[in-house]
Amino acid sequence: METKIYNAMTIFEDNEDDPRVICWYCPERLKPLADCQELLTDYHLCPDETPVLSDLEYRIYTDLLTEEEKKKYLTPLEPDDPEYIEGVNLSKEEVELWYNHRYSKDELVRAINGFFTEKN
Repeated sequence: METKIYNAMTIFEDNEDDPRVICWYCPERLKPLADCQELLTDYHLCPDETPVLSDLEYRIYTDLLTEEEKKKYLTPLEPDDPEYIEGVNLSKEEVELWYNHRYSKDELVRAINGFFTEKN
């Protein structure tokens, strides 16, 4: 399956909350920029099948853990950890999930096509 990314047009619109809002449109599916495989350098590492998450991974991924569960199951990053970002409450488990989780190739193709062309 070949996936194409389409050029988008940028339009500035006024908004009550923010004086300038950037809106992206692909009204006519303009000339493709590149194949999905060219844009995602690690596309070849993505699995063919959707990965199965454990219950904890799924709850981390969907942000369903309560504050009590976060304290019980998640390990906060120490300030000397290379992934530590001041002011951001990250856990080792979240970072591990983000680094190891990959969408399937079909999910990526569908998401990218949907995002850039509004066609799923």
